Amino acid sequence: MVIYIKLQKGQDTTTYRNIERLYINKRLSEYNAISTAEWSMDNLNGINKDSFVPGNDITVYADKDVEPPTTAIFRGYVDEVRFEGDEQDEKVHYRAKDYSGRFIEITVAPSVYQNVEVSTIVTSIIAANVPDITTTNVQVTTTTLQLIRFNHTTVFDALSIVTGK
Repeated sequence: MVIYIKLQKGQDTTTYRNIERLYINKRLSEYNAISTAEWSMDNLNGINKDSFVPGNDITVYADKDVEPPTTAIFRGYVDEVRFEGDEQDEKVHYRAKDYSGRFIEITVAPSVYQNVEVSTIVTSIIAANVPDITTTNVQVTTTTLQLIRFNHTTVFDALSIVTGK
């Protein structure tokens, strides 16, 4: 039994296989939990210094006994890049967060909604603050909120308040 892994950056077809170690910490919670991926690569003479930069979208694939792997086990964006060692024997360490991290890091600008249906508020908050996240699965409800205000509330908390969860 062999576990094959593949790390892909955005739509780039380059496959990064010289990964020394890869840890994925999956978290599921309703309390602002973020899943992360961390990996290291050799950076001999700076060969991997620009392989990933903060903001790059990444996907990690893994499969048992299947080469190349096709099962996506993590999707997110590079959050941190650290270099360790000297130029001749350097390692580069990366950390990525899943996309829910954007909901926690970004705040909703001061806004007021009066007599607005819940799905309209949800769609508005996402479109204004995290436009790269789709609202395809937001469903219209029968609930209209008479008045709700936000003043630099995180997107995650704002959506929790609006949906009552």
